[in-house]
Amino acid sequence: IDKEKIPSALVRKWGLLPLSEGWTNVPNTLLMAQSKLGITNSEMMLLIHIMSFAHKPDSLIFPSIATLAASMNQHERTIQRTLGRLVKKQLITKTVLSKNASDIGLTNTYNLDPLKAQLSKKKNRHEQSKTDAHNAFYVQLRFLAAKTG
Repeated sequence: IDKEKIPSALVRKWGLLPLSEGWTNVPNTLLMAQSKLGITNSEMMLLIHIMSFAHKPDSLIFPSIATLAASMNQHERTIQRTLGRLVKKQLITKTVLSKNASDIGLTNTYNLDPLKAQLSKKKNRHEQSKTDAHNAFYVQLRFLAAKTG
């Protein structure tokens, strides 16, 4: 990686050597919503590993099961089951490229749009809750002011 492309704040935080292989952006909203979204720790780690392959906003994400398993020190079947749960929870979509036994070497592609949509809904609900609480507070203040005034 060209060191000029690494944000200076990251370099100050981590140093150049740890960033030489790149870095992965994980929204704090995802971390804070993990429990509410029902994401287990192994599912979260797999999501983060998948995110690490999303080099550009619209690029295809296509790590192989073997690559993910090796990165996470997991058996390939464990990765497959975890991916299945992420799909079932509608956090990712998976496109299977191999259609038959002769499609050797083709890997699946993964899409994080469902996760992005769920996080956007969570954030909007959170913002609405804050607004509702703020409004309720001022209604109470006005009521108290009218009662004492």
